[in-house]
Amino acid sequence: MGSGAGKFIALGIIFFLALAIAGLITGAIGAGLTQSEEEKDAGITAEGPFIPKPAVHLPAQVAFPTSDRTHYQNFLFAEHIEVLLCEKVVDGHCLEKEHLSNGDEEKLALLMHEITGEAFELGHGDHRLDSDEHHMIEEIVGEGPYQGSNFIITNAILSSWIASIILVGLFILGARKASLIPGRFQNFIEIAIEGLLNFVAGTVGREHSRLIFPVIATIFLFVIFNAWIGLLPFYPSLGFKHDGIVQIHLLRPAGTDINMPLALALVSFFFVEWLGLKMLGLGYISKFIRVASLKQGVGSLFRLQFLDAFQGLLDFFFVGPLEAFSELVRLVSFTFRLFGNMTAGEILVLVSAFLVPFVATVGVYGLELLVGFIQALIFSGLTLVFAAIAITPHHAEEAHH
Repeated sequence: MGSGAGKFIALGIIFFLALAIAGLITGAIGAGLTQSEEEKDAGITAEGPFIPKPAVHLPAQVAFPTSDRTHYQNFLFAEHIEVLLCEKVVDGHCLEKEHLSNGDEEKLALLMHEITGEAFELGHGDHRLDSDEHHMIEEIVGEGPYQGSNFIITNAILSSWIASIILVGLFILGARKASLIPGRFQNFIEIAIEGLLNFVAGTVGREHSRLIFPVIATIFLFVIFNAWIGLLPFYPSLGFKHDGIVQIHLLRPAGTDINMPLALALVSFFFVEWLGLKMLGLGYISKFIRVASLKQGVGSLFRLQFLDAFQGLLDFFFVGPLEAFSELVRLVSFTFRLFGNMTAGEILVLVSAFLVPFVATVGVYGLELLVGFIQALIFSGLTLVFAAIAITPHHAEEAHH
């Protein structure tokens, strides 16, 4: 038994080392070590044969409809053309480079062909584009990546829909096959629900947990599932290709599009405010507009009790508005915390796969699984804490009597 286990471990180590060597050779690091001096002098980026240089697009990319996707792709091509041609921008106008390398001229011809659908011929004196062509490129870039008021489906929206459908499907499947003696799948669902319910009840108590639990559980599961689903190996490879390289990705983790964290932050914000009003009524507003403190301050002022007057007026004019401002700041902190961590994780995965494929990504994937769980726990946990604060009665009035 010991000898067999030792052989298994040895084979595992050999396999791991083989993958590490293969990743080093076929990645950008290996390509850089074997790159010729001419390519280095020309500024050509070393790329492995399997994974191209990563390109991260912070705005979500348009997946559907086709006409809007074509416009978005032309926008990317036009931006690339401006980068190729412009040496610097003065007063909003591009000053073209005097000379282009052969590689840049080929790229320019190819990009113009993709935009116009016609053959493009180089050479217009010192300028590579004539005035009409310049105007067309400036017009495409000026219109921006999205067209007017058209309803578009971005890759982040599509990914969030898929994640939501899978989540709902899993819970429907678990509920339909429920039995007194649970199987493995039902047992897993019950453990997940019970764990989240105990997490909520431990903060707000059993009497309020049933009301708050659905929103907290939905936020937690939505964030963690969208973070983890983006780690599937086929995710980055699905999309619309140009020259064999994916230019517009079909799917993208929803957390990496700032609109999705903002939407979740708005859900969290309005849920907390609604809960406070539901549980405390108009008394919840006294947390922000402290009328009792104003009355106490004015009364103390007439009684020449200046210290009490100062405290009351400070509470009304400063502490109350500060509480309201802190509520609004949560929108910003929630949004950028989730967006920043999810986007940084995606960039880390892409860069590690580009530099050293196979082995380097294993550790990064493990880290991203942990980060996804932590971010889901933080987002839902903070929403839960703020909900608990919102349903706690404000005793400022009694404190001043």
